[in-house]
Amino acid sequence: MSYALHAALILGLPLAAVLLARRAPRLPSPVITCYVLGLVLGNLGLPLEREPTLTLAGVAVLLAIPLLLFSADLLGALRLARRTLISSALCCLSVALVALVSAPLFAPAVGPEAWKVAGMLAGTYTGSLPNLIAIAGALSVDPALQTQVVAADLVAAGVYGLFLLSPGVRVFAWLLPPFPRQAGAERAEAPATEPVTSIPARDWGASLGLALGVALLGAAVTLAVPSELGNVLAVLLVTTLAVVLSLAPRVRRLRASPLLGDYFLVVFCLAFGCLADLRQLYASGLALCAWTGCVLLGGVLGHALLARLAGVDRDTCVITHTAAIYSPAFVPPVARNLGNPELVLAGISAALIGIAGGNYLGLAVAYAARWLLGA
Repeated sequence: MSYALHAALILGLPLAAVLLARRAPRLPSPVITCYVLGLVLGNLGLPLEREPTLTLAGVAVLLAIPLLLFSADLLGALRLARRTLISSALCCLSVALVALVSAPLFAPAVGPEAWKVAGMLAGTYTGSLPNLIAIAGALSVDPALQTQVVAADLVAAGVYGLFLLSPGVRVFAWLLPPFPRQAGAERAEAPATEPVTSIPARDWGASLGLALGVALLGAAVTLAVPSELGNVLAVLLVTTLAVVLSLAPRVRRLRASPLLGDYFLVVFCLAFGCLADLRQLYASGLALCAWTGCVLLGGVLGHALLARLAGVDRDTCVITHTAAIYSPAFVPPVARNLGNPELVLAGISAALIGIAGGNYLGLAVAYAARWLLGA
């Protein structure tokens, strides 16, 4: 498939889904629609190249983050910082313990590099997929095993991602208290049903122009530092610049920003779904798949229980373990599904902290598992 056709597919399907959802609000969210569609397209044998898909997903991230943060309430995010940090720390603790405790159960079936897998899983579920890849490189993991772990992670995280984007995520309210809202804390933003034609053309141009400028600076960092560190620095720069711009009242009043941000989020979700290859998952074996699911679900459940003991509310708990499992771009749609866009900035901050610290935690868990297994 040519790059032009590839780009038209990845960019055009989300646009069609967004426009259809605006005409028929009872249909599933465009995020869910395109996520499922991506999983289907990625496993039908269509000639979708991995590298162009990753590139388009990266561009969508660099555009979505500033567009959604241009109207962010920075003071509100600072007020939430302490609770967010506590919840993030509890999530890291839960994932690390589950990865370490479960290692002796799955190691005999996985093989001699099982201790490395424990570290990879701990890293990816406290930072995201880049941490898994970085830890695999640091530990010189066999390339075949690394591919199998990535495949198992993409499918397991994909299935749980659908749950986070569905009404089912509200089951956490059975265990955790509601989000403590304060008078005046909610920020004003353009409603999803606002007619597109009512937004001035200058708003569309200004929003997209500012986002492109910020994204190009982030891309320049990625090119200057061609490594995982470059990707982290690019996201940090894009987020920081967007927050600084949001301090200007004129930028916060751009009504097109959240709508464009929603579109690029849907683009990201379609590209993300296309990366999950179920055929590679079958090759990884039941033990590795089961271990991946165990660490993901066990870490989430353990986090919820620890959050209950610490008095952390439902929305903060869900947002912080979303930030730990996925990239920063996955935070806004989950926050919107919870009906709490106030947590977007705090969640993205937690995701960046996880990306920065996930490598340290993953390597620590790997060597602890090595000692525990006597490898």
